[in-house]
Amino acid sequence: MHICARNEEDINKCLEEWKSKGFNVTGSVCDILFHEQRKRLMETVSSIFQGKLNILVRSIYIFIYLFCSKCSKYIYNSILFYF
Repeated sequence: MHICARNEEDINKCLEEWKSKGFNVTGSVCDILFHEQRKRLMETVSSIFQGKLNILVRSIYIFIYLFCSKCSKYIYNSILFYF
């Protein structure tokens, strides 16, 4: 499992808790508002899981997925800014 958040402190807290429960988990800092950070996240996850990503969940954005999948990068980033 790989987690991401905008704040490294949040990630470290979760990693510590989940690893203490025996989960194999990694984490990285990523603010999905920024294209380069999203790209870096996907590259990181791809290298950890040998190019495979079985599921990606970003719960707050699920309800706007269909709309965002059909809009430009500029509009997409603008929408994410407001959430």
